[in-house]
Amino acid sequence: MGSLCLTLDDKRYTSIIASILVIIFVQPILSYLGQFFVWVGEILYQGLSNSFYEEAARGHREKYSFSLLLLSIGMITGLATMFTVRLFSKEREVEKRKRRMRSKIVLFIMAIFLLVDSLYRSWRDSMRIIDQNYSH
Repeated sequence: MGSLCLTLDDKRYTSIIASILVIIFVQPILSYLGQFFVWVGEILYQGLSNSFYEEAARGHREKYSFSLLLLSIGMITGLATMFTVRLFSKEREVEKRKRRMRSKIVLFIMAIFLLVDSLYRSWRDSMRIIDQNYSH
């Protein structure tokens, strides 16, 4: 039976094959999806702006003022939410870094105490041996 472990050359060939498959299959799907979203956005923008201009030309300017107010409030609250989430995620990253740093400091201090303790014990034991040899 063959082993399941891949050598470095096997991993390289596997990554090359995976890259080729991504280029062949995934890249066209992503480009078509991007083009589709741009097309839908253009249609929505043109329809909305045409409606604004038509209603303004008819003298119904108040018809879309409430919609624009809701749209602007939605954009402002969306941006505020985005900034708040980013702020908290940065604080979490800073907090994670602080916790990691604290744990590293605690481990370092514990290692120093362990080293000092082992050196003290070995020194103490060697002093006992020396005292025993000189006392006889």
